[in-house]
Amino acid sequence: MRTFTFKGLFLTVLFMLLGSTAILAADDGLNTTQVTIKLDEAGTLPNKIAVSRKNLITNLKIVGKINGTDLKFIREMAGCDFNREKTDGKLSILELSEVKIVAGGDAYVRYDENYYTSNDKLGDFAFAECSGLTSLTLPSSVTSIGDGVFSGCRGLTSLTIPSGVTSIGDYAFSGCSGLTSLTIPSGVTSIGDLTFNGCSGLTSLTIPSGVTSIGDMAFEGCRGLTSMTIPSSVTSIGKYAFEGCRGLTSMTIPSSVTSIGNYAFIGCSGLTSLTLPSSVTSIGDGVFIGCSGLTSMTIPSSVTSIGESAFRDCSGLTSLTLPSSVTSISNRAFYGCSGLTSIYAYLEKIPKLGSDVFTGCDAKNCILYVPTGTYDDYWVSEFGYFENIVDGINKDGLLTTQVTIKLDEAGTLPSKISANEKNLITNLKIVGKINGTDLKFIREMAGCDFNWKKTDGKLSILDLSEAKIVAGGDAYVRYGDNHYTSNDKLGDYVFCDCSGLTSLTIPSGVTSIGNQTFQGCSGLTSLTLLSGVTSIGNCAFDGCSGLTSLTIPSGVTSIGWGAFADCSGLTSLTLPSGVTSIGDLTFEGCSGLTSLTIPSGVTSIGIRAFRGCSGLTSLTLPSGVTSIGGAAFDGCSGLTSLTIPSGVTSIGDKAFYGCSGLTSLTIPSSVTSIGDGTFSGCSGLTSLTLPSGVTSIGGYAFRACSGLISIYVYPENLPELGTGIFDECDAKNCTVYVPKGTYDAYKSSEFGYFENIVDGINKDGLLTTQVTIKLDEAGTLPSKISANEKNLITNLKIVGKINGTDLKFIREMAGCDFNWKKTDGKLSILDLSEAKIVAGGDAYVQFSNNYYTYNDELGDYAFYGCSGLTSLIIPSSVTSIGGGTFKGCSGLTSMIIPSGVTSIGGEAFYGCSGLTSLTIPSSVTEIGELAFEGCSGLTSMTIPSSVTSIGWGAFAECSGLTSLTIPSSVTSIDRYTFAGCCGLTSLTIPSSVTSIGNYAFADCSGLTSIYACLEKIPTLGSNVFKGCDAKNCILYVPKGTYDAYKSSEFGYFEKIVEFDATGIDKVTTSADVKEVSRYSANGQRLSAPAKGLNIVKYSDGSVKKVVVQ
Repeated sequence: MRTFTFKGLFLTVLFMLLGSTAILAADDGLNTTQVTIKLDEAGTLPNKIAVSRKNLITNLKIVGKINGTDLKFIREMAGCDFNREKTDGKLSILELSEVKIVAGGDAYVRYDENYYTSNDKLGDFAFAECSGLTSLTLPSSVTSIGDGVFSGCRGLTSLTIPSGVTSIGDYAFSGCSGLTSLTIPSGVTSIGDLTFNGCSGLTSLTIPSGVTSIGDMAFEGCRGLTSMTIPSSVTSIGKYAFEGCRGLTSMTIPSSVTSIGNYAFIGCSGLTSLTLPSSVTSIGDGVFIGCSGLTSMTIPSSVTSIGESAFRDCSGLTSLTLPSSVTSISNRAFYGCSGLTSIYAYLEKIPKLGSDVFTGCDAKNCILYVPTGTYDDYWVSEFGYFENIVDGINKDGLLTTQVTIKLDEAGTLPSKISANEKNLITNLKIVGKINGTDLKFIREMAGCDFNWKKTDGKLSILDLSEAKIVAGGDAYVRYGDNHYTSNDKLGDYVFCDCSGLTSLTIPSGVTSIGNQTFQGCSGLTSLTLLSGVTSIGNCAFDGCSGLTSLTIPSGVTSIGWGAFADCSGLTSLTLPSGVTSIGDLTFEGCSGLTSLTIPSGVTSIGIRAFRGCSGLTSLTLPSGVTSIGGAAFDGCSGLTSLTIPSGVTSIGDKAFYGCSGLTSLTIPSSVTSIGDGTFSGCSGLTSLTLPSGVTSIGGYAFRACSGLISIYVYPENLPELGTGIFDECDAKNCTVYVPKGTYDAYKSSEFGYFENIVDGINKDGLLTTQVTIKLDEAGTLPSKISANEKNLITNLKIVGKINGTDLKFIREMAGCDFNWKKTDGKLSILDLSEAKIVAGGDAYVQFSNNYYTYNDELGDYAFYGCSGLTSLIIPSSVTSIGGGTFKGCSGLTSMIIPSGVTSIGGEAFYGCSGLTSLTIPSSVTEIGELAFEGCSGLTSMTIPSSVTSIGWGAFAECSGLTSLTIPSSVTSIDRYTFAGCCGLTSLTIPSSVTSIGNYAFADCSGLTSIYACLEKIPTLGSNVFKGCDAKNCILYVPKGTYDAYKSSEFGYFEKIVEFDATGIDKVTTSADVKEVSRYSANGQRLSAPAKGLNIVKYSDGSVKKVVVQ
């Protein structure tokens, strides 16, 4: 039970007498219950509340009239006094619903001047800086809210504005960061400057229909604001009105707006779309600066001028249309719009242009479309910034350039395109929601109507990437039943028989593609399926014979039967990782398919899944596949190699029937049975391995495999055999290898068909002796080495021409495949001395791009990552070594570069730490950047006098290098060229050098002498010798140049010594003369070459200066 003191009891009685209905808390704490004070007369509130209770009340309700005296007292209770100084008041909840504000009393606050109350007005700064207030109910009679009334009330979370309020003053709610929502009464007609400035907690706000203007900085810093509806009554939006409202994602500006102030939407980075009304005639300075989320923008044809930096740094903007009405575009209007990929300029006459209008845009990849005949005018103007200017907007005939239609409402497409345009548009993009009504119209534009009848539509390219399919509208097609749209689904038969369509991008929100959606779209050559798609229906692309490539999104987990049947033009396809099965007939008749990636999650391949895919040359079946259906690869005559995964236990009848191009095949050890006719007609097969687990082989399984020359049989026990297994194979020339001790069993079985059966296969040993392969034709190495042999060979010599196909195969043998993945290959020694590299064949490696061979060039990344290679002899005909050719070949210890090589590419030997010596032939003129970086095992290097260019960082981190000769042909030493060569002790810089780059010799800490033979100081970068031994390394310079060197970057060294540099010969003396005597620079006779400057006399009488390093 609460205990009252005498003083507390006295005050309770007093307040009851005064009409109070609440009981104050004890004087040892705050009173959190509401205290109600009834005032019979304005100005008497200070008389009603004792001084001792003034700072204890947190919840107050006042009934009656109040004036300035009362308001001043309330402010003190709420923590801020007349002079805006902090008080001890704790008032947080204030209810004035039954109060009437009247004129009179004291001034309630001072801001430059004293402020007083007026009848029914919440005066300027009434509650300014009362930061402790959390909830306030205003008098219902209030008609206006003055300037700064609630400015700084950051604790205010709840406020109800009476319906009678007609005006809200400037910065009325400035800094009310705790306010999350607010309703503005319908009677308000204007929102002043800074009204809601800094209301960062505000998430939504509805502006009443009576408001005609939004003041400057009205919503500046309202970063929590996510949505805003501007009523059609608004005619102007002030400067900086929405600055920094980064939470705002979309906004519609009504057609009533005629002016938008400068920088109105600056920093609204969350804004993704905005429509400017046709009533706007100019776009001011900086209006959309930093609206990086803005992806689309339609500039109305009413606009004549675009202000300075209007769209600066709108990096998300991808497309822009400039209407013919524009006459001027100011400085930096589209500066930094790096995401722009297309600009449509409909201006026959170039507008007045400022500077740097498009600086920071993607000059290379953004395409500028201009009217026919205006290319030169645009090219010589500021528009010439773009490399790709397309002259071809044909306004009189077919619209060959893309037309973009934005739909504010689904079902309105027919109202956006005139009857005349309908059959002229060939390239259409739709932004917004579409339903059945729109799709029906699109079908008509694409040449096929609701009832499958042909129309005059010429639409061939359709971009729905920014469209969203929604339920509703008319049926779009009739096929048995009427078909309607559903949310985010590309329904059954949507584009069925629209044979004129050539390219289509579906909406990003689409999650499924229905049955027969694109069936019969024979003209379709390009289709983009976006990431949201998870399922593809039956026969979805059946008969799309023009489709050459397709990317199936990673989220797809289900592909229906016959989905790509008879897509004969399809050349490559990657199936996403989520797909677990390939159904019956899925790719049947895809005769053009040359490449297909099947994901690791696939476990089964259906009946006739790839039947007739005659163009398919290689295929990798993932390890998870356990079953291969009958006739799955029947007629895949182009298939040259195939690896059947280890999880497969049985191979169906005729699974590979007629695969005549198959040259290599690995049957895994998991297989126990091979069906009837499984490999019948595989006439190209040269080698075959039958694993030890096989227990049965069906009839005619290998019939007519006439190309077989070797069969490796591993079962110790003879399998159950059908009849005619090897009929029409080469019984005389094919050798069968069988396990030791099984000769008689195999000879007396179906295998006895072959004359040559060898008892003695060693299935566990590597082939360490050199294997020599002679190629009569480039690209045939994979057919010469069986899959069984491929990973057993460690020493290989190739004679004949090789191309990308061979090099790719060699990489796999050397432990690194096309995609840089490790293989089981063990090749360490490779002799190509009698090989010749020619153009052609497959790409041998992928590194950002695919890389192919060229005649007599050892191409980029040829052996990159083949760390197991220890020795390699390059073909003598090679003239260049490409970039990254031996990068990462850390095991390479021996290498001979042919004398015909003229250039060594960037990073060619990067990281070849095992190399100890290398001779660069005199034919080389160019050494690329980082060519030998990290070759820490190299101890010496002679750069031939033919070299004129050494790339930056070429010998960086060659820490083992102790001696180096830079030829006089070199004129410049680039940045970092010898950085980190800490083993280098002596260095001679020839007189030919005119420039030395930044950090060129940085960290060459072992240098003890440098001979600079340059009479004229070269152009020097910064930190050239940083990390060298400045104290102990001696710099020798030509006589008379000490001061020049000392005051240059060479001044890094403390010891600079002049010497006579004339006549120094750094080239080896001719062999037909002999050295007679040798002296040091000070005249002392030498018995042997000594480090530094030597004077040598030769048998022909000549005397030369030689620098010994």
